[in-house]
Amino acid sequence: RYRVAHNLWRNRLPSLARGVSIQRLNTKRSLHRVAPTVSRGYSSGALVFCLALAVASATACAADAEPPCPEGADSWVKYEVFMGRGNADGEIVDDAAWDAFLADTATPRFPDGLTVLDTYGQWRNPEGVVERERSKVLVVLAPPGEEPLSLIHEVSDDYKRRFGQDAVLQATSDACVAFR
Repeated sequence: RYRVAHNLWRNRLPSLARGVSIQRLNTKRSLHRVAPTVSRGYSSGALVFCLALAVASATACAADAEPPCPEGADSWVKYEVFMGRGNADGEIVDDAAWDAFLADTATPRFPDGLTVLDTYGQWRNPEGVVERERSKVLVVLAPPGEEPLSLIHEVSDDYKRRFGQDAVLQATSDACVAFR
């Protein structure tokens, strides 16, 4: 038998290694097993306390996790894109221009479905003035993944470029979805 002193491990795991040593056992086939033991002069209470603390922490994290979706519902992602209908020149994105944007930009990227809401919003411009304008909110529900988010970015970028917008607001949240 060979004993490796616990001092070798003290620098790597200072709080846990203080009472731990390693035993190396030779077997008939020259295979080695490593078995942790508690060294003489140290209490195993510290190790038990650390293990109990780890279990309690894992249980607390699990309790903080969001509950799963109700039975019959799937976990999806809800994307919302807030698009103002005014631009820097004071022009309004009219209904015909919006319909064209929806038909050739948003719908081809989300052919399975989307929702458009007419809204009225406000925001503070870089000069500190509160701007108020009619807006559109595009809502897309999709299974989790990188592709839907990439498509949302494409829609937002095209809207900014086409209508001279400084910014488009995007919001993402988890959603439980069920078709009934």
